[in-house]
Amino acid sequence: MDYSMFQDFGLAGVVIAALFFLIRWFLEDMKAVRNEHKSERDEWRESDIKRHAETNETILHFSKTNQSLAEAINRQADRHRDGDR
Repeated sequence: MDYSMFQDFGLAGVVIAALFFLIRWFLEDMKAVRNEHKSERDEWRESDIKRHAETNETILHFSKTNQSLAEAINRQADRHRDGDR
């Protein structure tokens, strides 16, 4: 940034230039913080997606096991009922 444009303003120009510098520095710092948080959120999102995939696999496994168990119980009940006749 060319600060020579503030020469005509004297001390006020120096103050204005300092304010612009501080604002620019603050905005750059905030941008760096946002970028850092974005990368952290991306990492968290990836781990969350992986955890959900593992959870879904576990639920599917338990569902199949539960279905097999229900079928086995029904077969046993049918055998018991047929044996009582």
